[in-house]
Amino acid sequence: MNITEHSSPTTTLSPTDPRAVFAAAVRTAGEVIATVQPHQTGLPTPCADIDVSGMFGHLLMVLERVTALGAGRDPMDLPDEKEVPLADWTAEWLAAAHRVQQAWADPGVLERQMWLPWAEGPGGQMLGSYTAELTVHTWDLATALGLGVEWDARALATSWE
Repeated sequence: MNITEHSSPTTTLSPTDPRAVFAAAVRTAGEVIATVQPHQTGLPTPCADIDVSGMFGHLLMVLERVTALGAGRDPMDLPDEKEVPLADWTAEWLAAAHRVQQAWADPGVLERQMWLPWAEGPGGQMLGSYTAELTVHTWDLATALGLGVEWDARALATSWE
């Protein structure tokens, strides 16, 4: 799995850029997602009433909501989860990650005012909120699978803010 910290093929992001931090959280989630075996999809996660399959569907929709937010659309118009066959999880994850990259490629998106039901502020701050959601639910998924995870320190720090 190769999700880069590039906003475009020629622009490398600073390690502290919120887009680079989000990309690190996406990579970590993708690594966990790639380990799921068919017999594990029904395992419960620490998140009430969500099994492994449902958690993947929710994580995927986090990426779709981040794409919508970056593109100036209302992310709350999207469902909370999406059903995807296990065989397609990695491909769907990578495609969604690349849509996020495209939607957030313009650095001006980081300064644009955005509104979510729980917060409002510049795009970089809102992206940090989704970095936290992605990190927490990756932990839920990893816990359900019994996996230890190498967390990105920047994503963890953003999640604690």
